Amino acid sequence: RPPLYPIFLGALMAAFPDYWQVAAVLIQGVLGVLCALLVFMLVRYLGGERRSAIVALLLFAAHPLFQLEVVARRETVLFTVVLLGYFILLLRHPRPYLALGMLAGIAHLLRPNGMLLEFAVLALALSEFRNTAKRRILLNSMISLAAFLVVIFPWQATIYRMTGMIQITSSITGTQTRWKGHNPYFTTIYPYIDVDYLEPIMYSLAERGGQTVKQKDAELDRLVLEYIMEDPAAFLKRTLQKFLVYLAPFPTPLGKGNLMFSEGKAHLVDFEPRNRWL
Repeated sequence: RPPLYPIFLGALMAAFPDYWQVAAVLIQGVLGVLCALLVFMLVRYLGGERRSAIVALLLFAAHPLFQLEVVARRETVLFTVVLLGYFILLLRHPRPYLALGMLAGIAHLLRPNGMLLEFAVLALALSEFRNTAKRRILLNSMISLAAFLVVIFPWQATIYRMTGMIQITSSITGTQTRWKGHNPYFTTIYPYIDVDYLEPIMYSLAERGGQTVKQKDAELDRLVLEYIMEDPAAFLKRTLQKFLVYLAPFPTPLGKGNLMFSEGKAHLVDFEPRNRWL
C-alpha cells in the first residue's frame, strides 16, 4: 500500500508505544477540524459569502462517515487535508506550480489515485495556452512535474527493488484488489463482512502462478479475467453492487461472520451485524 500513512502510524508507535492508537485518533481529530476550516476557506475562495462558507463548514463537520474515518486507522483524513489544500492553492493566481506538484506527490503516496492531481495540474497549465507565453507554459508544467517526481521517486524506486516491476501507481496490491472485487465468493460476503477475509484463499491461488510478485500477480489477473468472461452478467452485478454500496449512507462491512464451504459453494455463517437494527 502507499507508504505515508503506515509511516505516520509507525512514527506514533515509536513515540507512544502504549498509546499510539489514542494518539492517532487525537491527531486525526485535529486534522478533521483543519479540514472543516479548509472547506470554509475553499468556499470563500470560490466567491461564496461568509454565511454560505459557515453552512458548508457545518455540513462537512456533521458528515457521519467522515467522522467515522477520523477514529479509524485509515488515510482518509490525511488525504482530505492534502486534497483541500491542493484545491485552495489551485484557485490562487498566479498558481504555485511547485507547491501543487509537491501536494500531488504527497497525495499519490497516500492513495494511488492521488496521481490524478498531477494530471490536473498539467492540464490546467496547458489550458493557459491562449493567455500565456509558450515558454511560460512549458516552465510551469516542468516545475510541477519535477516536484511531483522528486516526491514520489524514492517510493517508486523501492517498489522496483521489491518487485522488479515498474509501477505507475503507489501500490503493489492493485491486482489483489481486483481479485477481491471479482471472485466467486464476492456476492456471498459483500457488503456483509470484510473482503479481506478472503486473503488466505487469494494467496493460495496466487502461489499457483509462481513465487515472485510478478508471477503471482499474473496468476490473479488471469483468474479475474476468467471469472469475468465466464459470467459477464455476474461481473455487471458486482460492479453495480459496489457502486450502490459506495453511495450508501452507512459504513461497510455491515458486521462480522465466517465462511463455510460445501459442495464448492461458500455460505455466510455466524453473521453478527455491527448495528442491532440490521
